[in-house]
Amino acid sequence: MSLQDACPLSSWGCPAAQRQPFWRLLSAHSTSEGEVEYCRCSCDALVVLRGGELAAFTGAEDL
Repeated sequence: MSLQDACPLSSWGCPAAQRQPFWRLLSAHSTSEGEVEYCRCSCDALVVLRGGELAAFTGAEDL
């Protein structure tokens, strides 16, 4: 698996390790620290991006 194909969540401990995941935007808003986006990964994890960078994720319960 190349680095560009690797799911960035795997380095955060996500056990799904999908080869080419996709994220669906759920909501976005501006804060004093910049833009915050909430996304759902194709592995069903909830992903939080701050300024386009991964800030947090919560894995799906069945992972």
